[in-house]
Formats: sequence, C-alpha cells, structure tokens
Amino acid sequence: MKKLTTLALAMAATLAPWASAYETKDTRLLRFPDIHNQNVTFVYGGDIYIANTQTGESKRLTDHIGFETF
Repeated sequence: MKKLTTLALAMAATLAPWASAYETKDTRLLRFPDIHNQNVTFVYGGDIYIANTQTGESKRLTDHIGFETF
C-alpha cells in the first residue's frame, strides 16, 4: 500500500505542471469575465464580447486598432 501511495504521489507531481500549463495556455488574452442573467461579458485581446449562456453565441461589441496584452 505504501508503494502504491508513493507511486501515485510521484505521478501526480510529475504531471501537475503540464496540466496547469495546458489549461491557461489558450486563455492568456481572456480577462474580466462577468455574468448577468443569461449573458456573459468578457474582454479578449482588448475587445469586449458578450455571449449568451443558452445558445453559446458570442458577439464582439468593440473593434479597434491596438495591441493585445496578456
């Protein structure tokens, strides 16, 4: 039992850095999410978006020339 616990902890410690890096890799430009009723608003790449939680459709509300920060 002790060997199994040690093996499980070693595997978790080895895989943990890859799991957290993968989850945040694609959302570095996503900021300031907020929800109201059936809508979610968020900033992605400096532009403001609104998305409906029921349909999953999103719409960009702003469009400007600028640089993307993350």
